[in-house]
Amino acid sequence: TISGSPCEMEREIANTIHGGSGYTPNCTEDSTFYPHQCFESTCFCVNDDGSPIPESDHQASEEKECREVIMHIRGPKPDYSKIGEGSSITCSIAASYEDEDFVMYIDGVAFDELSDDSVWKEAGFEWTSYDLMNGTIESSIEGFVEEFNNDHNMTEIRCYSMKHEAEVTTEIVLHPREPTKCMENTCMCVDIETGDQLEGTNHSLSDAGLCGSSTDPYIKCSDKVEQPGMEFLVCTDTGMYFSQQCMGTTSCECVDKWGEAIEDSDHHVAEHKCFVEERKELSDTISGSPCEIEREIADTIHRGSGYIPKCTEDSTF
Repeated sequence: TISGSPCEMEREIANTIHGGSGYTPNCTEDSTFYPHQCFESTCFCVNDDGSPIPESDHQASEEKECREVIMHIRGPKPDYSKIGEGSSITCSIAASYEDEDFVMYIDGVAFDELSDDSVWKEAGFEWTSYDLMNGTIESSIEGFVEEFNNDHNMTEIRCYSMKHEAEVTTEIVLHPREPTKCMENTCMCVDIETGDQLEGTNHSLSDAGLCGSSTDPYIKCSDKVEQPGMEFLVCTDTGMYFSQQCMGTTSCECVDKWGEAIEDSDHHVAEHKCFVEERKELSDTISGSPCEIEREIADTIHRGSGYIPKCTEDSTF
């Protein structure tokens, strides 16, 4: 009627039969038997299956190790942890007594010797010990990083016990941050390097995917125009795409603010196909010859960056 690892099953059976008053084995984090078990003031060593090792009984006060001590590094999972997220970082060692010399090294520097300008200093690493109530003391060094950045990536974490001449090492591997940040039903793109919100990229939660992915993030017009061969792009004040893009020629197309072409919008630069509504509203407020009206409309819409017709002295095209 009980499921779980052998140690977990044995614990539940013992708790059910003894009601907490008899020997109940203690399990490790990975649900196996601790090699060092105790009942009241007497301790003993056990095999992998939890059976006692003959002649291993000793007093709880004795500093005796049954087998290799158990060491762990707990931190961000390398298969899904991302820049911009936070996590605790913990080195721990389970032994029959407190390990005062247990230490964590961060890229070769002891946790209590980190310089003030180290990105790891803010984690606030502290050494503590816990009595697991089974004759085992867990000595730990733990800190918390609120938000990982590129400087945390590929850092080596090494836990070392001088007393046992044992160590365990891991490397912090972080994936790029997600390029989309949402609050309730509104989302915005963010810089995957800094986490800064990108102005003008606000959109509905239902428009998922506009910001791209962590490996292929969306590039604003103001950034893309700096790339070789992209000088023809026209951007808005917020760095998004102007509604008409002409690729440096008289052949133009209409686009949305994300730079996506609108279907069947190809036209000549002088046709002003992308500004039908704006042009209609402006034409009702401007007086002059057709050429003068066209110049003022174009200058208002394009602000000098698009095609603006030239008029003769008598105000014709």
